Amino acid sequence: MEPVENIIRAIEEAFGGVCRGAVTLHEAEVIDDYGTESERQRARKLDREDDWREVPDVSIAACPNALSFLDPVSWRFYLPAYMRFALRHLEDSRSGAIDHAIYSLDKGEVRDIADWKLERFGTLDAAQARAVQRFLAFAAENDDFCDGHAAKTALDAYWAHAAASTR
Repeated sequence: MEPVENIIRAIEEAFGGVCRGAVTLHEAEVIDDYGTESERQRARKLDREDDWREVPDVSIAACPNALSFLDPVSWRFYLPAYMRFALRHLEDSRSGAIDHAIYSLDKGEVRDIADWKLERFGTLDAAQARAVQRFLAFAAENDDFCDGHAAKTALDAYWAHAAASTR
């Protein structure tokens, strides 16, 4: 099994310099709660980070559902923060961050959802796809801490061969 530190380093290297999109982390959580436009604007002000490595752990823990409500560019920005957070906090009480990261990487079988997820996956370059593969492979081997079955499903359905087919 690959050491967690190596996977974190690969994530940090692959996603370095990624820009945030139009939707922020706290704003996405408000979208999930069917918040108003003014609530979205207030939530957006909570997220001032220009580098995903600066996203506080407390923000990730407070926004477990956000990955599902981000535009593709914002998803690419926040995904590595969730993966790194999950790997750093494996043995803590389960915040759900690792499972939400895994679920955002499973393309699913419903056509509309699969197409939407494939659009997101298409924003990743080969190095980023390889970092995702490593994250999912680790998760698939560690189902004591996460939904390893979902990680294996995501690997088999898309990510096992994604690095070769990404931009």
